[in-house]
Amino acid sequence: MSLEPAIIIPLPFLLLFLLIVATMVLYFGGIPIIEYKGEKTETIGYGETYIDKGINVYTKFKNVSNKVIVESNVNTSKVGNYSITYKVPYFNQYKIYTRTVNVVDTKAPS
Repeated sequence: MSLEPAIIIPLPFLLLFLLIVATMVLYFGGIPIIEYKGEKTETIGYGETYIDKGINVYTKFKNVSNKVIVESNVNTSKVGNYSITYKVPYFNQYKIYTRTVNVVDTKAPS
């Protein structure tokens, strides 16, 4: 009977790896949990003022809503469908979430 060679990881390297993983989990807090304020798709009348309600972003350990980058092309002076993009930091990348804003003509023709 032959024995297969085992892969042996020296203890210092294993401990360093575990320390790095633990640091990343504590620093980044794991997968972000997203909570939209308001609806994910909103409708507003032509010419009305639109104020984005934003999102809340939590990780296992903290609220990171203040780290979100928001990009918007909403133009209430033009009927159409617009997007608000929320870039949520996740490790060295961003997870992207969006909200759709529909600008509609609610005025009756005169």
